[in-house]
Amino acid sequence: MIAALLLGAANTAQALTLHAGDVVTFNADFTGASPLPPYLFTALQLEFSNTDQFDRVGYAFFSELHQTGTLLGLFPNRQVPLAQTLFGAIPDMMDGVFSIRLPVEQGEFNLDNVWAEAHVDPDGIPDITTAVTLDLPEPTNLVLSGTVAAFATLRRRSAA
Repeated sequence: MIAALLLGAANTAQALTLHAGDVVTFNADFTGASPLPPYLFTALQLEFSNTDQFDRVGYAFFSELHQTGTLLGLFPNRQVPLAQTLFGAIPDMMDGVFSIRLPVEQGEFNLDNVWAEAHVDPDGIPDITTAVTLDLPEPTNLVLSGTVAAFATLRRRSAA
């Protein structure tokens, strides 16, 4: 089962805490957006907090959603910055449908905001910005479900 959460510029209320060993996938889908593809390039914007010099992640780019299609690039063992822009000027990403896998290799930090951009000219201003969906692995789904259930129980007890 895959949980889909929307993260993006319009939804910045809650950070996602990531720990060593966690793997998340971001899906960008500009299908039906205006202007239509092909795009000159696409980008995924990530904002982090609580990072230090020991926090490390990897990135893997795929030509389709949910880590499917062609593996377009693999960049392991990168330090987690406060903000990261991942550009895709690869023909397979110019259709505006792609995914990026982020395995946390070391450390613990918050992912505060993620959104995708599509550009039709090289001026650097995004022509389209959209929220992305986030695939969480099954163990994370169980932890999130347990957290929601515990919160609901505590809320009922405090209301009584």
